[in-house]
Formats: sequence, structure tokens, C-alpha cells
Amino acid sequence: MLNVGEQLVSSYLRYIRKCDFIQTNLYTIESQGEIDVVGLNIAEQQVYICEVAVHLTTGLQYVRDNKPNNVQKLTDKFSRDIEYARKYLDEYNQHFMLWSPIVKDTQGNPENNQTRHLEEIKANIQEQYSVEIEFIVNERFQECLVELRNYARAETKNIQCPLVRLMQIEEYLDKHVKKLTHMQGRESTPILPDKRNEEIDNSTPVTVTASGTEFSYTGPEMKVLRLKAGLSQGDVAEELGMKRSSSAAIGDWEAERVKVPPKHHATLLSLYQPRKMYQND
Repeated sequence: MLNVGEQLVSSYLRYIRKCDFIQTNLYTIESQGEIDVVGLNIAEQQVYICEVAVHLTTGLQYVRDNKPNNVQKLTDKFSRDIEYARKYLDEYNQHFMLWSPIVKDTQGNPENNQTRHLEEIKANIQEQYSVEIEFIVNERFQECLVELRNYARAETKNIQCPLVRLMQIEEYLDKHVKKLTHMQGRESTPILPDKRNEEIDNSTPVTVTASGTEFSYTGPEMKVLRLKAGLSQGDVAEELGMKRSSSAAIGDWEAERVKVPPKHHATLLSLYQPRKMYQND
């Protein structure tokens, strides 16, 4: 059965980290265990040794005897991984990664705080092996998915990996439908915006004014304007002269983590201003 989490990690290593060789479920004879995903970039002498834990509703949650067991289980797994890599892959620059999309920072009992579990795992491995574990979790996991989607969007050849091929189909279909609606003289909302859970809140009226370069919109108002204009975060990034992969910056503005640089105010106003649909919402 296809393990989607392991396939996502394998695809990231192949297409983004340019690994020549990918192995999933690598059996380690001495420890009688498995490494979820190993990727080798031979030209650059890099090896990526990854453990993958996709737990959605509970977050990162290994349990033993009805108690959280994240720290012990993952400390043991990475200890075996490091010992294997040092014995058989010593000529490579080694990267150890934990991939988990949802890690919860609970405010109650520290025993259940998954973010704290990662800190303990990191400290254990650092103390025992002087090795830094890279945690691909939460926002960082999402950023890696965006990198894969950007790769799929730019690639013209048939991608062999089914998951990334699906992303490629989605992206090309999105472009095609937008082109059709433009030719038909209709405005289009994006089929697949950068953030799949984005929704237009029609209860929030936003009016764009063209008075100079005054820019006083809140982050949520900017998001409404963008979505009503039928633009993804990547589209806005390109219009501002940024790389499409810089779409995370647009998300930062909309989430009000950082302010929009003044140099972009006029362009954003002109980008949103022509959308006549605002006047009729």
C-alpha cells in the first residue's frame, strides 16, 4: 500500500534536493529496524535520512502503555539511524530529518506537549551524538509542499511520481481555466489557490481607492482583495517582481506577521484596482 507521507518526502528529496537515489523502508540489519526514507545526492555527496510521521487528528502522537511515547521512540529511531549512517554512509554529509505535518503545542500537561517532545528529542540526540535533527513540521512542512507545487507548475515534462504529477495536472488545469475565462471576458476565482483552505469572506466589504499611493489595508482585507481578484499568492509575488516561490511573503503580509514594504504599495493598488467585481459585491 502506498504510504503518502513517505512518497511526499521521497518526491521532495528527488525533485528539490536533487537526490539520485531514493530508498524507502530501508532495513537496517544490525538494529533490525527500518529507516523510512533515505536519499543520496551523489554529485554533492549529501545523504538525507528521514523519519516520517503523519498523524493528522492527534498530531505527532506515538503511544505506549496509554502514555505519550514520542520522546523515547524517536530518540531510539534517530539513534539507530545515526549509527547506521556513520557505519555505512560516512563519506556523505549527513542530514537527519523528522517529517510530521501536525505537531501540537498544547498548553496543558507538559507530558502531552508535542512541541516540547521535539525539544527533548533534539537535546537527547545532541547530547549523545552531537547531531542536529532538522524538524520539518507545521509551517516548514507546508513550505516544502509549496516548493513541490512550484516545481510541478514550472515543469513541462511528464513527472513520474504520481503525487507530484497530480500537482502538475492541477496547476496546468488552473492556468488553462483562467485563460478560458479571460478569453470569455469573465472574472475567475482561482481553482487552486496557494492555501487550499482559503475562502473569500463576502461579509467583509473592501473598497480599493486610487488616491495616490495611500495603503492602509489590514492583512485580512488584503487576502479578500487577492482572492476576489482571482489571484494566488504566487501570482501576486510575480506581479511584484518577486520569484513565485516567494509566495510565503504574501502570506506573512496577510497574516500581519510583517508589514508590506512601502515600495510595493503602489503596485498592489494598481493590481487590485481594475477588478470591477469589487463594486458589485
